[in-house]
Amino acid sequence: MATCPKTLRLLALVEEIRSSIESNDASNAAARSGLLMKITNLRDAVEAPQDSLLRIYAQPLQNAALRVAVELGLPKIISTANSPIPEIGISLAQLAGRSHGDPRLIARLMRVLTAMGICVEVGPERYMSNPLNEVILQPGYTAGVRFHFDIEIPAIIKLIPCLDKNAFQNPVDASQSAFDYAFGASFFEWMKENPATLRCFELYMAGRRVGKASWLDYYPVEERLVEGTSVENVIFMVDIGGGQGHDLKSLSDRYGDKGLPGRLILQDLVAGTREISATSFESMVHNFFEPQPVKGARVYHLRAILHDWPTAICRTILSHIADAMTPNYSKLIIREFILPDTNVPLYTACTDVRMMLLHAGLERTKSQWIKLLSEVGLELGGVWTAERGGEGVIEAFKSAEAQE
Repeated sequence: MATCPKTLRLLALVEEIRSSIESNDASNAAARSGLLMKITNLRDAVEAPQDSLLRIYAQPLQNAALRVAVELGLPKIISTANSPIPEIGISLAQLAGRSHGDPRLIARLMRVLTAMGICVEVGPERYMSNPLNEVILQPGYTAGVRFHFDIEIPAIIKLIPCLDKNAFQNPVDASQSAFDYAFGASFFEWMKENPATLRCFELYMAGRRVGKASWLDYYPVEERLVEGTSVENVIFMVDIGGGQGHDLKSLSDRYGDKGLPGRLILQDLVAGTREISATSFESMVHNFFEPQPVKGARVYHLRAILHDWPTAICRTILSHIADAMTPNYSKLIIREFILPDTNVPLYTACTDVRMMLLHAGLERTKSQWIKLLSEVGLELGGVWTAERGGEGVIEAFKSAEAQE
């Protein structure tokens, strides 16, 4: 009896997955991304279209269950539960007692969380922690759960009326964003008036770095930046909008004071940092909407800045940097997502929509980056990525010809 085409397709996908596992190190970001794509292809081939749609429908409810669980402290209680036999887990009654929540409510939440793969249901109304639960307990990811539900979802709810108000045009100004429509102010202006939420957002942004590939691992810093820095004791890097200085600290930790030919300067709206104690870099108050005061540095660095702003504002930010750059010497390093031209990974595509509804910003393809840079007199020096569709490094420079 002949094997049906669908079965042959499934077997071929299984073979692709097996081959990928055998030939690649799953701890490598690029290999892991490719493997996950193959696994997704297998799931899509097995799942009926109707079931796929029902799964998509349920995603907001998953966020809701997780948000309530975090509010009750359930992930932490499950993680810290002491038992002489860990395999027996923690009971629903214990969860309810320690969280002061209604056991009937908690049971309903835990059905969702265990089905999502957060925690393990080891028996009727008994739960045990797992790696995903432990990640949620990290301050940055706990803050992320709160931020996405409390801030992002209200903006999502207003997306249709906001787009309708603007005749379904692509938003090009923060006043056209769904966030502005929902909260009555632009994202950053609203955050200034809500410091507790701002702190949550900052924790979330810092937490996103954990476990991600460092740009120092895949971008050739020595070859592209250190070499060619002609004068000692010059300014080597200016980190613009660098927050608390995590990137400069990572750079200094990697190369040490003697490994970098010049000073490191952190620029942000507030001088100094709250959490990082370091003598390896200086702090300077600077608003990137104003002219860049540091002229002729070897490197100007922007990480996760430009996707927060509409294109017209990005041109302003970049123009100030370009004006400060020395032609054929200074380099601009932009660290942002670089979208592929086709088959954009789901997370990256969703991040682009997130930038749209929060800021009227966007994630860009390589060709869009080239266009934006050219509009302020900069040229692309190269693009480096750790994984397809992920955050990468865009290097740019100003040629002497462009200045003439």
